[in-house]
Amino acid sequence: MEKAINLLPNHTQRTFIHDNLLSHVHEGIMTFIDIMDHCMVLWPPYYPRDSPIEFVFNVLECKIKRLGEYIATTEDLVAAIHDSLMDITKFDTFFTHCKY
Repeated sequence: MEKAINLLPNHTQRTFIHDNLLSHVHEGIMTFIDIMDHCMVLWPPYYPRDSPIEFVFNVLECKIKRLGEYIATTEDLVAAIHDSLMDITKFDTFFTHCKY
């Protein structure tokens, strides 16, 4: 615990945000935050199905995989990502799907 405390050179009160991930609520972590008199904000658990960006990443991944045989260099990969992103339209459908 002392090593962790020494990692923070000045005792500025900090705010920690976490989502109930098991490692975030570990007793040692909670004790450290309490000893250092920091604040904690608890977020609800993260659900990828509720995030529009996850659907964008999925579409992007599918497009890149289809181009896989044509990607031989870093430049090819960058061009494939760029072209695939430019092909994704109607972003509002991702938000609608997630009920935003």
